[in-house]
Amino acid sequence: MKTMSAREAKNSFGLMIDTARAGPAPIEKHGRGVVVALAVEEYERLKAIEAGRMVELAQERNAGDASFDYADAEQGRIETVKEKGFYILPSHLFANVRQRVRRVANLNETLSRVFKDIEGSVIGADSEDDFTTRKAELRTAIDVIVADLEGSEA
Repeated sequence: MKTMSAREAKNSFGLMIDTARAGPAPIEKHGRGVVVALAVEEYERLKAIEAGRMVELAQERNAGDASFDYADAEQGRIETVKEKGFYILPSHLFANVRQRVRRVANLNETLSRVFKDIEGSVIGADSEDDFTTRKAELRTAIDVIVADLEGSEA
């Protein structure tokens, strides 16, 4: 990831755009990060992840205890990502997905959303690069889970 100064970004705007299209392009002012230029596709992907996270948080709130402190839960999510490298919402845990399997219209879409939320939990974390290299392993694990859940429907 190439960091540019604000002056470089201004004077070489085309280069900054090309850099951002290849990956996040941090821009510094006086030696401190102030903005990150992103390709539109990456921005849309991040917005979708955040929208999904907000929907899931609302679902967690609706399913849970009204007195639960969600600010503490968010801090817990941050700490879990630091410690484990990723985060899984309680509703995404295998046991909870399995309980809902008969009510889920499209299991593959549900598991795809779970996977995207887990992937979104590592963005910006130290584990992001490691997670990216493990996507294929996770996809195989998801295929095994789908087969198991589809078998439990019978």
